[in-house]
Amino acid sequence: MNILIWSVALILIAGAPVYAQTIPAIPPYQVGIAGMVQGGYHFDVSQQSDDAVQFSELEVSIQSKIYPGVDAHVLASVHEESGDYHLGIENAYLSLTGVVDGIGAKVGRQFARFGKQNVLHPDQLPTISRPAALSAFFGEENLGGSGLSIDYLLPLPVFAQIEWARFGSVKDGFTTTRLWTALDFSEGSDLQLGVSSIDGILDSYGADVTLTSRLDHGQRMMVQAEYIHHSVDSSVGQLTGGYLFGSYGISKKTEIGARLDWVQQVDADGQRIASLVLTERWTDTYFGRIEYQCDLDEGNPYIVGQIIFNIGAHTHGMQ
Repeated sequence: MNILIWSVALILIAGAPVYAQTIPAIPPYQVGIAGMVQGGYHFDVSQQSDDAVQFSELEVSIQSKIYPGVDAHVLASVHEESGDYHLGIENAYLSLTGVVDGIGAKVGRQFARFGKQNVLHPDQLPTISRPAALSAFFGEENLGGSGLSIDYLLPLPVFAQIEWARFGSVKDGFTTTRLWTALDFSEGSDLQLGVSSIDGILDSYGADVTLTSRLDHGQRMMVQAEYIHHSVDSSVGQLTGGYLFGSYGISKKTEIGARLDWVQQVDADGQRIASLVLTERWTDTYFGRIEYQCDLDEGNPYIVGQIIFNIGAHTHGMQ
């Protein structure tokens, strides 16, 4: 399988010169920085030992068109964990488009395209916290790794795309598949539907739906739901979970939202968490959030604030 994967990658890269009859001037690379300052407060005194205002994460992104149809994306991050800072590479891949009509590919380190929010970086999330199901099933970091992904735009009268990726080795790796579509069912509104699966060392499948509407006077509305079924070792069994999130943009700058998370183990107690979030965008590159969280079964209310700023051309490649 590894030989097949890298053979496809080499064919796609080798095909780029054929695609370009002439080589135009390559624009300079772009560098961007995103910083996140965050602080929280637990109402339970016994959990207040970790409450503090900290510089939680710094992302540095570099991207450039290195050849017609070939772009390079690198994103490194420094994040805080238990009072220490750790450096890591979140994304580092080559993106190939236009070599073959309707087909794109990425080679390198990337996030797995499973569901809607696994592919989002912290500054892209609509809330401060990640959905509880994603953290419970895949860990605190986004599911992904080094590998090859291929997407194909299906020749249908509506937009529909299938995405396939292989991460890791034959023995210890996993494969993801995602099919999604976007439908414009009324003026200013669109509906996205998707199904995803993971096979290999992980065994999961899920479905998601996102409805967005652009209203008058800069107002907007979004409703998003995702369901995940996750199989683990026999000691834990089957897990299910998901979230329901809704947001309403009162104006171009102010947005309110709410999310309900749940994680359920078969024949065992589950977890339900409710969150309320307020976002205030002072500029296009500078905004703040306040989020209130509460476990509906055990209580433990928690409030957290976050400020995010961007410097330069900090953008994320299309996931």
